[in-house]
Amino acid sequence: MTQEELGQLIGVQKAQISKLESSANSATNDTIIKVFRALKAEINFNVKLDKIVRTAWDAEQEKWFFSIIDVIEILTSSPRPRKYWNALKTKLKVEGSELSHKLGQLKMPSTDGKFYLTYCPITKIKISYKTLLISWIS
Repeated sequence: MTQEELGQLIGVQKAQISKLESSANSATNDTIIKVFRALKAEINFNVKLDKIVRTAWDAEQEKWFFSIIDVIEILTSSPRPRKYWNALKTKLKVEGSELSHKLGQLKMPSTDGKFYLTYCPITKIKISYKTLLISWIS
């Protein structure tokens, strides 16, 4: 398949495909997915996190809990993930989400060594990176 043919399949110019192949340009997630679909290739992602997601193990319930704020910071690169989370909670509440029934707050260590309450899921969740839409699975 030529660069021009691939470009036509995913809706970009040949020059854009050339830049992607030579790593002269960074590809968006959408572009990567379009290329894989056009090539009918399987998509597998390995994610390397530069930041740590705070976690807690509850042996009694045999469940892992993790900080939603940390996940939001990683997925959005937001400099103020707590504010981002508060805005998202407000939006979801307006839309009728039952978010409050699926979250709890646990004390987790902060960068200053102290423990603060942070939101943690109390059930399994599925997070869609593209829209940061959180849908709760019971």
